[in-house]
Amino acid sequence: MFKARTGIDIVHVPYRGQAAALEDLIAGRIAAMFPIVPDVIGSIRAGQVRVLALAANSASATLPDVARTPQLGYPDLIASAWVALYAPA
Repeated sequence: MFKARTGIDIVHVPYRGQAAALEDLIAGRIAAMFPIVPDVIGSIRAGQVRVLALAANSASATLPDVARTPQLGYPDLIASAWVALYAPA
């Protein structure tokens, strides 16, 4: 979605989970990632990563000073996360 909306030439690299991707981001092996905020808030607060923008319409109570994509000229670059609790059948 980001590539299509912005025209920026990036390559999607799938990971088994956000923990491995975050480790590579902090180590400088990848340039950017699109995690959900709760999964990286500790690294944000520790200064290990920097939030460039939130793909959201409304401000974040957790990151109130971070610009949102509509403010940056991308009104249709909005993401949402759906989570659920799962258990074995």
